[in-house]
Amino acid sequence: MGRDFDVVIRRTRAGWPSYLKPRRFMADQAYLVTAPSLLEANPIEKVEDLTSHVFLHSETRANDWHEWLSFAWVEWIHPADEMRFDHLGFALRAAADGLGIAVGPASLVAHDIASNRLCHVLPRLSRPLDPYLIALNDESSRAAQAFEEWLSSETAEKF
Repeated sequence: MGRDFDVVIRRTRAGWPSYLKPRRFMADQAYLVTAPSLLEANPIEKVEDLTSHVFLHSETRANDWHEWLSFAWVEWIHPADEMRFDHLGFALRAAADGLGIAVGPASLVAHDIASNRLCHVLPRLSRPLDPYLIALNDESSRAAQAFEEWLSSETAEKF
């Protein structure tokens, strides 16, 4: 990574050049989400109820379901069916349309939950995700520094 940048935002601690000093600016967690209408038609009160639903997967976050099931200590759970999508955005759209249940990072689904397009499934089982990290180049502009300050203040304690 050359130094021809102002700001770097990543979700991992691995692979950062030694000259950068990344700092955490936003926590995140993975929720199971679906359309409110799907839960009304087929409620989920306990983890075992997931077996009567369709799991929505995305190729861009291929391990999300495996990691969530492992986190919840229920690797043995198998869905009624599965659908796969190229991108997480498509899987989340399918969830909002009531086609099944997706795993979505809070940072991406918070607005849809607030607007009631999506709802939490088993909200007590939200899996922590790696935090977002931010770092500035030594020679970053004042505008980049202001951006970092704004971003950190906007995301503090949101997720």
